[in-house]
Amino acid sequence: MHDVDTPPTLGRRLGLARESIPYTVLELSAATHWRVSVDTIVALESGHQRDLLVGDLIALAEALQVLPHELSERIEPYYL
Repeated sequence: MHDVDTPPTLGRRLGLARESIPYTVLELSAATHWRVSVDTIVALESGHQRDLLVGDLIALAEALQVLPHELSERIEPYYL
């Protein structure tokens, strides 16, 4: 697996996408089949975590029904 250094906007994009559904952080974690923990989602949204496995980003994107690069444009080279 590759690690993706997440840009500062990832947490904000994640939070906006989550709230638009609307999901709580617990619901989003469940929607990833618990692949991404509540603690990780909170850390990302608050800016306390700045890296993420590519697979976790894809799981979040699928759960939020967005394309991965809508959360982080740095993912694009990994799946195109």
